[in-house]
Amino acid sequence: MRGDRRGPPTVEEQVSRMMTELMLTPAQVTRVRALMTAQRAMVDSMHAKARASHDGDRRTMDAMRDNMQKSLDDVLTPEQRTKHRAMMQSHRGRMGHGGTPRRGGADHRRSDSRDRR
Repeated sequence: MRGDRRGPPTVEEQVSRMMTELMLTPAQVTRVRALMTAQRAMVDSMHAKARASHDGDRRTMDAMRDNMQKSLDDVLTPEQRTKHRAMMQSHRGRMGHGGTPRRGGADHRRSDSRDRR
């Protein structure tokens, strides 16, 4: 249980949820954990660089997420892929991503000139 901790779920929380909801095999658990651990390290590194330079690169983050999804697709069965995509869609809706407004109706995306390119 995450309790009051903010931020993204830990790798172990993500793996645990996928194990339960997707019924991963032990071999899949090992591969998924390794993929997610590597992904988390890359994201953490990018966040550190973005904080240092005050210039995050959303396209790079999106590409990393897409690569992660492709890597997971190689591990999951077709049925598990479908369930995983539904899980992610539900998560994005709860977190206010994908064009879905957050609670209170305010859209979380920036409206400054950098996003109008």
